Amino acid sequence: MTVSYQITRRDFVDANIAMSGKTRWFLFCLWAALLVFSAWSNFDELLHGSGAQRIAVMTPITFCGVIFLLLAWGGPYYRARRMILREMTWTFGAAGVHVDTNVSSADVKWEAFLRYRETPKLFLLFVQKGAAQFIPKRVLSSEQADELRRLLVARVKNT
Repeated sequence: MTVSYQITRRDFVDANIAMSGKTRWFLFCLWAALLVFSAWSNFDELLHGSGAQRIAVMTPITFCGVIFLLLAWGGPYYRARRMILREMTWTFGAAGVHVDTNVSSADVKWEAFLRYRETPKLFLLFVQKGAAQFIPKRVLSSEQADELRRLLVARVKNT
């Protein structure tokens, strides 16, 4: 099976979002821990303090929340801005995958893929922890998606 397509910035954004799920949860948990710690250490000011004292307690928490939002949701868009958009061709065979672009070519054996993950918009093929090649589902017909799914189930570990 062969799949050819032009990569878009939206493809990179979707791939970055899919690969950064744990990072988002880590940042959210860090912010929630700061919230709980700040509320616990300043409990008296929150309940009985003046408006200025309450604002002084809540400002660092709000600031960290805004930073969290910028990092977690804005990061993938920022990283995709700098990506080079290329024509990609994937050829899947019994021995592995052949990937062609306008500047490079690579043969990858099935054993090189540690795992794969299917999202609503992508197939992610991980070559190392946190780094994946991706194939957007928008470029696949339903028959191609089913065939790719069967190949990946047979050849690569699913997570």
